[in-house]
Amino acid sequence: MSVNCSATKCVHNDKDGNCYAKLIHVRGELPASVDGIMCHSYAPEGPLEVEFALEFDAPCHQATTSNIQCGARKCKHFENSKCKAGDVQISKLAATCETFQGRT
Repeated sequence: MSVNCSATKCVHNDKDGNCYAKLIHVRGELPASVDGIMCHSYAPEGPLEVEFALEFDAPCHQATTSNIQCGARKCKHFENSKCKAGDVQISKLAATCETFQGRT
């Protein structure tokens, strides 16, 4: 139940595809395609990195799919605002959820 994130410009990403966000917010209630399903925990690298580092002065744990709070109601992996996919892939350029699959 892993999260593989290619958004290497995000402060939560360790550049090896691992996400260390405490909670991953995935939004996109109405879209029926990957393009509208976004990781809203994405935070670009920059001046905020210091703020994040100071705010979270605790051991980091690699995120798993259980860390995902999902709003993609049209996805087949959506269940009670959680992601039930075995593995989740977040894209590099747009931080979209590439695991999204529309309900049939």
